[in-house]
Amino acid sequence: MDELADAITGAAPDLGPPGQRLFIATYRLLAAGHPVTAAELAAATGLPEPAAADALSRWPGVFTDRHGRVTGFWGLAIGELSPAHRFETGGRVLYAWCAWDTLFLPVRLGQDAQSPPPAPPPAT
Repeated sequence: MDELADAITGAAPDLGPPGQRLFIATYRLLAAGHPVTAAELAAATGLPEPAAADALSRWPGVFTDRHGRVTGFWGLAIGELSPAHRFETGGRVLYAWCAWDTLFLPVRLGQDAQSPPPAPPPAT
């Protein structure tokens, strides 16, 4: 159990004040429904663009497209996942990595959200 706890703790990014700003800004910009660039994150946080890009490249749980833009971040994605844990906020459909994420992401985003019930399985 100690090894597992150490592994989980070791995977968490450094979240001093600059990291906290970057973490929340990434969630909130991604919730706009489009891929997020390091330049957008730098502008939103006041961090230099190279520092924002470097942090994202070192953190686990960050997924990017072929242009290096963030498309998924610690439980939040702008593209449909399978199985989909879909929720709606700010007039947009977003996707969570697991059902648990739909419970905490709206709080992190500072927005109300609705999570529709899952679709029934196809008839066989």
